[in-house]
Amino acid sequence: MSRLASRTWAAWRSLTPREALSGLLLALLYGLIDLPELVHVSDVPGWQLAVARELLKPQLVLLGLLLTWLPVLRSQLEGGRRIWLLVAATVAGALLGQGLAQGVIHGLAWPDYEALLWQRKGMTRPPLGWQQWLSGALYALIPCGLLVALTEMQRRQTQAQAQLDQLLLRHSAMARQALASRLAALQAQVEPELLFDTLVDVEQAYQDSSAEAPARLERLIRHLRVALPRLRESGSRLEIETELLDSYLAVMSDRHRSPVQFSTDWPEALRQRTLPPMLLLPLLQRALRLAWQRQHSLPTQAELAARGFGAGEQGLSLTLKLSLPGLCGDDASLQELAARLRDCSAGLARLRCHSTAGHTHFTLELPP
Repeated sequence: MSRLASRTWAAWRSLTPREALSGLLLALLYGLIDLPELVHVSDVPGWQLAVARELLKPQLVLLGLLLTWLPVLRSQLEGGRRIWLLVAATVAGALLGQGLAQGVIHGLAWPDYEALLWQRKGMTRPPLGWQQWLSGALYALIPCGLLVALTEMQRRQTQAQAQLDQLLLRHSAMARQALASRLAALQAQVEPELLFDTLVDVEQAYQDSSAEAPARLERLIRHLRVALPRLRESGSRLEIETELLDSYLAVMSDRHRSPVQFSTDWPEALRQRTLPPMLLLPLLQRALRLAWQRQHSLPTQAELAARGFGAGEQGLSLTLKLSLPGLCGDDASLQELAARLRDCSAGLARLRCHSTAGHTHFTLELPP
C-alpha cells in the first residue's frame, strides 16, 4: 500500500509547470463556452459572480481529474490494462472534480445562469437534487474524456516516433558496421595472385642476374609496407591514398613491363584531408585490369587531382585521369564502388566517369 502511495505521490509531483499552465488555459477556454449566455442576465445583480463561477468550475474539475489520472498517465502500463485504468481514472476524476466544484461553489454561494433567471423572476430556485449533480458530472466527463484521449494519442505517437528513431539509429549503426566489414575485406586484399606472380618474377630476375631485380624487390616491399598497415585503420588521408596508388602502379609497371608515370595535382592544404579508405585503389585496379584485357597495355600516365568545393571548400572532388580512353564501362565492380561511395556519405557522394579521345576521367565528389 505504501508503495502505491509513493508512486501516486511521485506522479502528482511530476506535473511540470508547462503541463499545469496548459491545463489551466484549456480549462479557461472550456469555461468561456458558457459565458455568452450570461449576457442575457447581465442586468441581474450578482452576474459577475456567475462569470467567476463559470471560469472556476472547470479548474476544479481539472484538479479532480489530475488527482486520479496522473498516476495512470505516468505509469509504465501498456495494452488493455492501461486502457481500462484510463477509463476508470477518467470517470473517477470527473465525479471527483464535479463533487469538488459543487462543494467549493456551494460554499462560496456563487450563482449560476439558472439561479439568475429565477432571481429575475423574483423567485428562489429549488435546491438541486442528485439528478442535477449527476448531470453535471456527465457533462464534465465529456471534456475530461477528450483530454485523456488526446493526451494518450500524443503519448503513443511520441513513443512510436522514439521507437522508430531507435530503429533508424540501429539500422544506421548496422549499415556502418556492414560497410566497415566490406572496407576491411577490401583493405585485406593485397591481391594474392599479384603478390605471388610478382615474387616469381623477382625470383626469376635474380636468377637471370638482372640489374633490375633489387629495384623490383624494393618496389614490392614498399607496396606491402604501405598496404599492410591499413588493415588496422578505419580511415585514411589523401596523402596516404596517393602513396598507395603510387606503390601499386610501380608494382604493376614491373609486372607488365609497361611503365606508368604517376603525378598529383592539388593545393598543399588538401594533403591531410580525410576521406573514406579503399575507394581510389579499387577504382585504379579495375581500370588497369580492363585496360590490359582490352588493349593488352597499361596507360602510360596516371594523374590524381584534388579540389575543394562547396561552402568553405569543405567538400572534396577527386579526379583520377588515365591516358587510355574507353575505361568507363558499367560493370558490376564499378557499380559496387559507386554504391560503397554512397554508403560512406549517406547517399550524397557521387562517382562519375567520362572518356575523351585520349583519356579516361574518374571523378569522385565527396560532400562535406
